Amino acid sequence: MARKGIGNMEMNQIIEANRARQNRARQLNARAGAQVFPVLTIEAMAAFIMNALGGISCLKDIKNMGALLLPKLDTQAVTKVETENPSTISVCGQDFTVIYRENEVPKIFVASAVAPDGLWRNLPDAGVILPSGRVVAVGVGTQYGRCFLNTDIPALKANITSYLNEVTWNTWLTAGVFPSITLPNLADEHSAIAPVTETVYGACAVTSTPLIAFGTVAAKDFSYYGVPAFEARWFRVRGEAETANTVAVQQLAKFRTAAATKAEFDAAKVIASHELVRLNKAHFAYQGAVGWNGNLTQRFFDLGDAYSMLRDTQSVNAWTVRSQGLIAESESAIAQHTREQAEKRSALTPLITRVGSAGSAEFIVAFVDELLKENSPAKVHEILLKQATAAYGREQRQHALRAYCQGTTGKKFMAFNTAVAVSGVLNGALFWLEHRYAVPAVAEPQEGPAKSFVPAPHNKAPVQKPAPQPKPSASATGFGTPLAGLFDGIKLD
Repeated sequence: MARKGIGNMEMNQIIEANRARQNRARQLNARAGAQVFPVLTIEAMAAFIMNALGGISCLKDIKNMGALLLPKLDTQAVTKVETENPSTISVCGQDFTVIYRENEVPKIFVASAVAPDGLWRNLPDAGVILPSGRVVAVGVGTQYGRCFLNTDIPALKANITSYLNEVTWNTWLTAGVFPSITLPNLADEHSAIAPVTETVYGACAVTSTPLIAFGTVAAKDFSYYGVPAFEARWFRVRGEAETANTVAVQQLAKFRTAAATKAEFDAAKVIASHELVRLNKAHFAYQGAVGWNGNLTQRFFDLGDAYSMLRDTQSVNAWTVRSQGLIAESESAIAQHTREQAEKRSALTPLITRVGSAGSAEFIVAFVDELLKENSPAKVHEILLKQATAAYGREQRQHALRAYCQGTTGKKFMAFNTAVAVSGVLNGALFWLEHRYAVPAVAEPQEGPAKSFVPAPHNKAPVQKPAPQPKPSASATGFGTPLAGLFDGIKLD
């Protein structure tokens, strides 16, 4: 009877058969380490099916089921791959399963834990090689889940040996029984970093040769407010110990340099702080003796403000030098001012004797100095002599001098309201012009000696007693009497 079609069950079997052939091809290719058997992509598989169907669009129309199956794998090729790449291999008298994975080298694991006397020590240095010529990676596990895997057997042995020696190292570190290493004493400037020291911490797991630990002083990764912290540290490699030793030496040197710099700064700041006290005293002394001087006073303020900004020894020392210079300059200015004042007082002595007080004399000198700004000494003498010898009263004399008395002292003179004060200032000014500026004395008539003026009640004209008589100039012998007490009770400033 002819077949009428194919069911879903038969199609599923075809799909599973094709999938199995493809998986088998992949496995064999992994063992061979090459693309010996074709493995179709999804697109290639679809093209194969469509070509086998020959345009049929319905399952019931398929007549030849065999056309949908992938070709069988070449038996000879399969045998060759399996023979040259066996599933097990003998190493050091023991059989081990070979693990094949796509795009990876074959592997065998000879032990799940590393033992000093394990089989790994007897592995051939030439390596483990399959009949196909593929090199096998040999793996050895540890009790901590670590695995050593390598196709290079000498490298594998070296790694395992290093691991076993590392276990010995860690055991020694955990025990904590080390030779003493002296740490540097930061307070002792002669204390230094000790050189690298050596000690045996065990024996090699393979060769039994002594294992050497290298100890040194090492700087910790932190510091306390700029102060380095050191500790004893041990290394398995001398180069690492020497590097740590060098860093420790540098850290100690850096700390000592910083400490010396700070000590220098602190010492300089102590000197500067004393200098700041002297500076302030000098400032007050200068202002008390000389008064306000814009340039010098501003320099005092600027230098005082700069003190709080000093951050290094050089700037502190420079500030101290500047302060000392300014103090010396102010002291020199005070001394110069004192000399000038003494000279001024000495020059004023005749006038003071004449008028009876330093204050009156200074007022008269200031009065004359203002008049001399616009006129010569002779002219001023002429102007004042005219008013000093005038026959009219105080108010008229002041009115006559108003054009000349526009300065501070002149205005005070114009405010006097007693004839005694006005006459006293005029006679004193004439005396000062003749004495200080050598203006020739001229005999002129005047109201009479100063003592003939009697203070009158406030805002009233003075009472004149004798009639005016011709008298010599203020500088001539017999001109009036000394003006002692003439300004008593009169405010001149």
